[in-house]
Amino acid sequence: MDSFDFGIQCPVGSDYRKTATPKPKNGATKIYSRSGRNISVQFPEICEKLNDIDGECFVLDGELVSLDEKGIPIFANIISRMHAKSITPSQHNASFYVFDILYLDGKDCRSLTLGKRKEWLDTILKPNAKIRISQSFNDGVALFEAAKANNMEGIMAKKSNSTYQSARSSNWQKIKVRTVIDVKIVGYTQGKGDRSTLFGALHVTSINDKTYLGKVGTGFDETKMKEIFSIIRDKGIIAKPFTINIEEEYNTVWIDCDQQCEVQYASFTPNGTLRNQFF
Repeated sequence: MDSFDFGIQCPVGSDYRKTATPKPKNGATKIYSRSGRNISVQFPEICEKLNDIDGECFVLDGELVSLDEKGIPIFANIISRMHAKSITPSQHNASFYVFDILYLDGKDCRSLTLGKRKEWLDTILKPNAKIRISQSFNDGVALFEAAKANNMEGIMAKKSNSTYQSARSSNWQKIKVRTVIDVKIVGYTQGKGDRSTLFGALHVTSINDKTYLGKVGTGFDETKMKEIFSIIRDKGIIAKPFTINIEEEYNTVWIDCDQQCEVQYASFTPNGTLRNQFF
């Protein structure tokens, strides 16, 4: 039976999370986003600590994380750092959690097993307040329950004998935490393309206090979309029921509707809307 190493998975789907940190020989370490954008200037304190790693030339894989006082990752803080015009290390304190090593001093590490790559990481990297090695666990069930209890995204399972995976693979699996919530439909965006005769996404609120929770635009098949649209399309059109700014407001039809539905989501954003939500 294959054994797995398990680790916490922070919020996914961002261009700014997963980073490679190459250090050229006799040069300064740089941080790049998943798309190849150089983001070193936005995180100078991380680069400074990476320069202290015991290696002349390396490429690491990891993620930038900003934790709240309870140790929960706050994705919005990293985004704020990314778009700030001027950067100070004290602004939204960030750390770099190292997952893996791809290259070290002339050696391509990607063909080595996960266990061996971790040994190499332990050799060159001494954890500090800014640079940490992502912790692994053997009990995936217990870790998943802990992630769920702390409103985290989920966990990552990697086969212990796996080589480095650059693409999707059964050797590396994201196991996401999903929560189900009942919501009220209060509007919809007008459909485009294949959805031009239906709707694009549903605007939803909490049922009790009518707090706006965002848009839900995925998880529907065509049959379900037709069923929902047959219910909401003839509802009375009303003025926008919120004073806050709403994404795609120009393309939205607000309706007087008591229709409820179930939505799955990963977590709440700092402004109170759902993250990674789907029908």
